Formats: sequence, structure tokens, C-alpha cells
Amino acid sequence: MAINIATEDLMMDLRALVSEMETLLQEGGAKLKDQLGDAGAGLEAHLAQARARLAELQRDAGWRVRRTARSVDRYAHANPWQMTGASLATGLLIGLALGLAISMRRP
Repeated sequence: MAINIATEDLMMDLRALVSEMETLLQEGGAKLKDQLGDAGAGLEAHLAQARARLAELQRDAGWRVRRTARSVDRYAHANPWQMTGASLATGLLIGLALGLAISMRRP
């Protein structure tokens, strides 16, 4: 799940960067394009490619999340007792860790 959050944050940052670059190019207008010359056209092309790649990554990430969720759901339905045991063990470990942390804080 941490990987998905980092991926989402990265995609949001990239989306913001692309939007800001497009805004700068639009605000600068003809004067900026004249100064940049061919580099301005190249920058616009790269921004379009970045936006397309970002959309592709977003679709791919969504597909992977859905595929993983379906896989976990199938496993849970096929093995309910194992999932119950794993949940019980996880809860027990978290409870023990919290109990130890609380008992160590008491004077």
C-alpha cells in the first residue's frame, strides 16, 4: 500500500509540473516562443508526451490495483480459515506490541 501511495504522490507531482509548464508556455506567449525557438516546440512536444505517459501510468496503476484486489478477494473466499487465522495472529501481535509499549511508558 505504501508503494501505491508513493506512486499516487509522484503522479500528482508530475501532473502539477506538466500543468505549470503548460501554463508558463501559454502565459509567455509569442515572446517566449521566439526566445526559445526550436526548444519551445520541443518542450511542448515533450510536455504532450509526458502527459500521455502519465495517463498511461495512471491506467496501468489502476489496473494493477484492481487485479491485486481481485486476487486477494479470490484467495480470501477460497481460504477463509487461513485468512481468519492470519487476521487473528496479526491482531494478537499488534495487541502485544501496544501492551508492551504502554507498560514501558508507565513509571
